[in-house]
Amino acid sequence: MSVLERLRSEILPKAVREKQFGHNVVKFLEFKIDKNYAAADQFASSIYFGDVILETEIGDRVTQSVVVKAQAGGKLADTNDLFSRNIQLHNESLFYAEILPLLCQSDPSGTISGIFPRFFYAHIVDGNPMQDLLIFENVQKRGYKLSPWKAFNDYAHIKLSLEWLGKFHATSLVCKKKFSRQLKEVVSKMLESHWTEKKLAKDDAFFRENCKRGILPLQNNPNYKDRLKDLSALVERANLSMAKIVAPYEPLSLICHGDFCRNNIFYEYDADGKPCAVIFFDMATLRYSSPAIDLSFYLFMNSSPEVRSDHWMEILQTYYTSLTSNPELDSGETPSFEDFQLDLRRRGFYGYAHASFFLPLMLTGKKLEDEDWNGKDLDALIQMSLQTGGEEATRYVTKIVQFMIDQNFEFHYINDLKVYALNKFDV
Repeated sequence: MSVLERLRSEILPKAVREKQFGHNVVKFLEFKIDKNYAAADQFASSIYFGDVILETEIGDRVTQSVVVKAQAGGKLADTNDLFSRNIQLHNESLFYAEILPLLCQSDPSGTISGIFPRFFYAHIVDGNPMQDLLIFENVQKRGYKLSPWKAFNDYAHIKLSLEWLGKFHATSLVCKKKFSRQLKEVVSKMLESHWTEKKLAKDDAFFRENCKRGILPLQNNPNYKDRLKDLSALVERANLSMAKIVAPYEPLSLICHGDFCRNNIFYEYDADGKPCAVIFFDMATLRYSSPAIDLSFYLFMNSSPEVRSDHWMEILQTYYTSLTSNPELDSGETPSFEDFQLDLRRRGFYGYAHASFFLPLMLTGKKLEDEDWNGKDLDALIQMSLQTGGEEATRYVTKIVQFMIDQNFEFHYINDLKVYALNKFDV
């Protein structure tokens, strides 16, 4: 049975019976596909937009616009499970069912709930993740939309995104302060979506070879050739390096988005066309980890070399001010600006590892559905990825490496780190 058939015959009627669309809704009537919307740049899931037609207890018809996210049918269905997509909807369901409500208890202002879409229903099948399905509000019907640039966003979008990321992260720190036991319990239910013990036992050629894309052009550059040793060592054991980076450690760990980039942020715009509000979505790879994983991914994917050069400290201060301005936190309950920067320099490789293959794809301007990822073996995937975007993309990836070195990123720290744990609250 197809996703849409299951949705109409089983899932939506069950959601209505369970009052997920409101206590006054008594009957499911119809689900109509809305062809005015399409998912942008989704790798791991299949996405359906539509209108759920419902009947209330007094006989009125109401319509709810939704996005249906199904595990089956994603672009990475046959790519050697590079990204462990089979457990990602588990994490996303956990976020909306347990983590977000806990964060909202830590947010007297009530603002954090407003930066996520309304969540209606989770259909999670134990032992058969390909049957998993989530239903959200389609916030595009409220005027929210993605930024117009797939790769490098302007400063206004960057500033607003990091202001709200800081508020989100700060709420996590408040939660850790007020509800430590409950947070530990819910974090223990998270599943590592990428760097699992199983993944560490496999060849990490995909990340390794893509990460080399920005390093190789500098091997004969007199300003950088003698400064590549520690970074190259990280790359040679890319999976282990990433597992160390994402592993939780205190006191800096908090609830992270995990895939924080332009593709997962909707914006509302004011009358002058300036972004004024955000909605974060796609929480499938959330983690309890360092804030550096969200910051580095966003900044290396979505800020241009020029913006990083001209505004780096200003950008970091924007995020840090937002993180430390929560009235529920005392000064000793947030990291110092120096410690925050140090952590970013130590764990910022996370952002580069993703940008090394994802940024070239976004720079092409193509839709992901235009790329034939399915059915390819690992070597073919690597070659396809390394050729994406051509020399221009290689230059941009190389500029990230140059920037990290110029900013004195401490690659040796992760190389030297001996103790780490996967899916653990404390290390």
